[in-house]
Amino acid sequence: MSKTELAPIERIKQTLLSDAFKEALARVMPLHLTADKIAGVALVAINKSPKIAKCTLPSILQTVITAGELGLSVTGSLGEAYLVPYADQCTFQIGYRGLIKLARNATAGINVDARVVYRDDQFEIDYASSPPFSHKPKLDAERADADIVGAYMYAKWPDG
Repeated sequence: MSKTELAPIERIKQTLLSDAFKEALARVMPLHLTADKIAGVALVAINKSPKIAKCTLPSILQTVITAGELGLSVTGSLGEAYLVPYADQCTFQIGYRGLIKLARNATAGINVDARVVYRDDQFEIDYASSPPFSHKPKLDAERADADIVGAYMYAKWPDG
Protein backbone atom coordinates (compact mmCIF):
# COMPACT_ATOMS: atom_id res chain seq x y z
CA MET A 1 0.00 0.00 0.00
CA SER A 2 1.42 3.37 -0.98
CA LYS A 3 1.60 6.21 1.50
CA THR A 4 -1.22 8.04 -0.31
CA GLU A 5 -3.53 5.02 -0.36
CA LEU A 6 -5.63 4.82 2.78
CA ALA A 7 -6.41 1.66 4.73
CA PRO A 8 -10.07 0.68 4.19
CA ILE A 9 -11.36 1.87 7.59
CA GLU A 10 -9.50 5.18 7.29
CA ARG A 11 -10.87 5.71 3.78
CA ILE A 12 -14.40 4.96 4.99
CA LYS A 13 -13.99 7.33 7.94
CA GLN A 14 -12.58 10.10 5.74
CA THR A 15 -15.47 9.73 3.27
CA LEU A 16 -18.22 9.57 5.91
CA LEU A 17 -16.86 12.65 7.65
CA SER A 18 -16.27 14.63 4.46
CA ASP A 19 -18.27 17.81 3.95
CA ALA A 20 -19.49 16.59 0.54
CA PHE A 21 -20.97 13.37 1.95
CA LYS A 22 -22.52 15.14 4.95
CA GLU A 23 -24.13 17.72 2.63
CA ALA A 24 -25.62 14.91 0.50
CA LEU A 25 -26.85 13.16 3.64
CA ALA A 26 -28.39 16.35 5.06
CA ARG A 27 -30.54 16.71 1.92
CA VAL A 28 -32.37 13.42 2.57
CA MET A 29 -32.50 13.19 6.39
CA PRO A 30 -35.38 14.09 8.68
CA LEU A 31 -34.98 17.53 10.23
CA HIS A 32 -34.48 16.20 13.78
CA LEU A 33 -31.17 14.52 12.84
CA THR A 34 -27.79 15.85 11.82
CA ALA A 35 -25.41 14.45 9.22
CA ASP A 36 -22.66 14.40 11.86
CA LYS A 37 -24.78 12.16 14.08
CA ILE A 38 -25.65 9.71 11.27
CA ALA A 39 -22.01 9.55 10.13
CA GLY A 40 -20.83 9.03 13.70
CA VAL A 41 -23.35 6.26 14.33
CA ALA A 42 -22.28 4.56 11.09
CA LEU A 43 -18.64 4.66 12.19
CA VAL A 44 -19.59 3.02 15.50
CA ALA A 45 -21.39 0.24 13.58
CA ILE A 46 -18.40 -0.26 11.28
CA ASN A 47 -16.00 -0.42 14.23
CA LYS A 48 -18.24 -3.05 15.88
CA SER A 49 -18.20 -5.20 12.75
CA PRO A 50 -14.83 -5.05 10.95
CA LYS A 51 -16.23 -7.15 8.07
CA ILE A 52 -18.17 -4.06 6.98
CA ALA A 53 -14.87 -2.29 6.26
CA LYS A 54 -14.18 -4.99 3.64
CA CYS A 55 -17.33 -4.04 1.71
CA THR A 56 -17.27 -1.69 -1.25
CA LEU A 57 -17.31 1.97 -0.29
CA PRO A 58 -20.35 2.76 -2.50
CA SER A 59 -22.40 0.01 -0.80
CA ILE A 60 -21.46 1.35 2.65
CA LEU A 61 -22.35 4.91 1.70
CA GLN A 62 -25.69 3.80 0.23
CA THR A 63 -26.67 1.98 3.44
CA VAL A 64 -25.74 5.01 5.53
CA ILE A 65 -27.84 7.24 3.26
CA THR A 66 -30.77 4.81 3.58
CA ALA A 67 -30.45 4.89 7.38
CA GLY A 68 -30.33 8.68 7.27
CA GLU A 69 -33.41 8.91 5.05
CA LEU A 70 -35.36 6.73 7.45
CA GLY A 71 -33.91 8.32 10.58
CA LEU A 72 -32.83 4.95 12.00
CA SER A 73 -29.77 4.12 14.08
CA VAL A 74 -27.53 1.41 12.62
CA THR A 75 -25.40 0.62 15.68
CA GLY A 76 -27.56 -2.39 16.51
CA SER A 77 -27.80 -1.29 20.14
CA LEU A 78 -31.29 0.13 19.64
CA GLY A 79 -32.44 -2.68 17.36
CA GLU A 80 -33.62 -0.19 14.75
CA ALA A 81 -31.39 -1.13 11.81
CA TYR A 82 -28.17 -2.89 10.93
CA LEU A 83 -25.34 -2.64 8.41
CA VAL A 84 -24.84 -6.24 7.32
CA PRO A 85 -21.95 -7.40 5.14
CA TYR A 86 -22.72 -9.95 2.40
CA ALA A 87 -19.52 -10.81 0.52
CA ASP A 88 -18.22 -7.39 -0.55
CA GLN A 89 -21.58 -5.60 -0.30
CA CYS A 90 -22.87 -3.75 2.74
CA THR A 91 -26.64 -4.17 3.04
CA PHE A 92 -29.22 -2.35 5.12
CA GLN A 93 -31.61 -4.35 7.30
CA ILE A 94 -34.37 -2.88 9.41
CA GLY A 95 -34.91 -4.41 12.83
CA TYR A 96 -38.34 -4.82 14.38
CA ARG A 97 -37.81 -1.74 16.55
CA GLY A 98 -37.06 0.23 13.38
CA LEU A 99 -40.35 -0.96 11.90
CA ILE A 100 -42.15 0.18 15.04
CA LYS A 101 -40.43 3.58 14.89
CA LEU A 102 -41.35 4.01 11.21
CA ALA A 103 -44.98 3.04 11.89
CA ARG A 104 -45.21 5.50 14.78
CA ASN A 105 -43.62 8.26 12.70
CA ALA A 106 -45.98 7.63 9.79
CA THR A 107 -49.21 7.49 11.79
CA ALA A 108 -49.86 9.79 14.73
CA GLY A 109 -51.41 8.00 17.68
CA ILE A 110 -50.65 4.47 16.51
CA ASN A 111 -50.12 1.94 19.28
CA VAL A 112 -47.48 -0.63 18.33
CA ASP A 113 -46.15 -3.53 20.37
CA ALA A 114 -43.80 -6.37 19.46
CA ARG A 115 -43.15 -9.53 21.47
CA VAL A 116 -41.22 -12.77 21.32
CA VAL A 117 -43.00 -16.05 22.03
CA TYR A 118 -41.09 -18.71 23.97
CA ARG A 119 -41.68 -22.46 24.12
CA ASP A 120 -43.42 -22.43 27.55
CA ASP A 121 -45.69 -19.44 26.85
CA GLN A 122 -49.39 -19.83 26.18
CA PHE A 123 -50.02 -18.56 22.66
CA GLU A 124 -53.27 -19.09 20.76
CA ILE A 125 -54.46 -17.79 17.42
CA ASP A 126 -58.14 -17.25 16.66
CA TYR A 127 -58.63 -15.31 13.44
CA ALA A 128 -62.26 -14.63 14.32
CA SER A 129 -61.32 -12.50 17.34
CA SER A 130 -59.70 -9.10 17.56
CA PRO A 131 -56.81 -9.14 18.16
CA PRO A 132 -56.52 -12.57 16.58
CA PHE A 133 -54.24 -13.98 19.26
CA SER A 134 -53.78 -14.42 22.97
CA HIS A 135 -50.29 -14.44 24.49
CA LYS A 136 -49.62 -15.23 28.14
CA PRO A 137 -45.88 -15.40 28.84
CA LYS A 138 -44.69 -17.88 31.43
CA LEU A 139 -42.81 -15.40 33.56
CA ASP A 140 -40.91 -17.88 35.73
CA ALA A 141 -39.49 -19.83 32.76
CA GLU A 142 -35.84 -19.47 31.80
CA ARG A 143 -35.42 -17.63 28.51
CA ALA A 144 -32.87 -18.60 25.87
CA ASP A 145 -32.73 -17.98 22.13
CA ALA A 146 -33.16 -21.72 21.54
CA ASP A 147 -36.57 -21.49 23.27
CA ILE A 148 -37.96 -18.88 20.85
CA VAL A 149 -40.81 -20.31 18.78
CA GLY A 150 -42.03 -17.12 17.15
CA ALA A 151 -42.57 -13.40 17.31
CA TYR A 152 -45.33 -10.97 16.48
CA MET A 153 -46.04 -7.30 16.15
CA TYR A 154 -49.42 -5.77 16.80
CA ALA A 155 -50.51 -2.32 15.68
CA LYS A 156 -53.70 -0.47 16.53
CA TRP A 157 -54.54 2.74 14.73
CA PRO A 158 -56.35 5.58 16.52
CA ASP A 159 -59.60 4.77 14.68
CA GLY A 160 -59.50 1.20 15.99
